[in-house]
Amino acid sequence: MEHSGLLQSESTDEEFSEITFTIDTLVQLEAEFVGIDRAIDALQRGSYGSCEVCDASISQARLRSDPVLVRCDTHIVRETPALFAGDDLEPSDA
Repeated sequence: MEHSGLLQSESTDEEFSEITFTIDTLVQLEAEFVGIDRAIDALQRGSYGSCEVCDASISQARLRSDPVLVRCDTHIVRETPALFAGDDLEPSDA
């Protein structure tokens, strides 16, 4: 039964990998949800297709390729959900 510890360790490593994959997937899905939610808010406000920073129009081609865009090419920043919580619309230099 010396090998049972090794098998348990391998099982734990596999479980950890699955948990890490699940967390990464959830973070990605949350980011997508936040983007969709922001686009829906823009639709409801009547500002869909306009940059939330400068009100410039976002091209139809860009919206077709990424319908959740809320910023023009000048202001687009692929943000993480944590950045959405702040009022600062400009990216930080951190």
